[in-house]
Amino acid sequence: MEDVDAWLLELDPDVVLLQEISSGLADGREQLINRRFPYRASQNSAVREFGSLILSRYPILSEESLPDQGNQSQNRVTIDANGRIITIYNVHMPQPLGQSRLPLPHESFFARTILSYDNTVRDEQIRLLLQRIDGEENPVIVAGDFNMSDQTIVYQDMSAVLNDAFREAATGSGRSWPVRILDEISPLIPPLLRVDYIWHSRHFRTVDAFLGPKLGSDHLPLFAELE
Repeated sequence: MEDVDAWLLELDPDVVLLQEISSGLADGREQLINRRFPYRASQNSAVREFGSLILSRYPILSEESLPDQGNQSQNRVTIDANGRIITIYNVHMPQPLGQSRLPLPHESFFARTILSYDNTVRDEQIRLLLQRIDGEENPVIVAGDFNMSDQTIVYQDMSAVLNDAFREAATGSGRSWPVRILDEISPLIPPLLRVDYIWHSRHFRTVDAFLGPKLGSDHLPLFAELE
């Protein structure tokens, strides 16, 4: 996590959303990170030893773990950003995988993904999230690993309700995954899919957005500046 911490200190964001972080790392951040982001909310998945973590320089007024049908973690917080109350969702949607259609003795990662593709649970979770957002009274930011590409129908459902920060202000494809698996083949191969997003309600405007460097994760980090 040292590379992640260094990147965060360089960017100096107001809020950081992390997914798939172990409880030990969530509890043992470096003192400098703790001073920079004195407020935090973490949630571990019920069936895994890692989950989501929100770091904030603004006070967190409330936090809530969201129910889901998969084995990923989602949480919701409200923060007081200099008197402006903002609701933030940190999400990690289930992978769109089910039973393999063809039993192969030595399935590769890519073969398993193609042969086991099933978006039912993921799409249901995203639509439940949209129902919750529809009832929000405060400005909303939703970010994380959605395990969906921007070519899916459910992406259109999201974009009908929220603005896609990367599409608003960035250039390029926004593809952020996978990183480590492709690096094993060649570090010159870029990520293939766009699965990580920062969404916001119409209360905000995206000033800047970009993908960050490789930091040891299987995803590239995503940054957005909103006003």
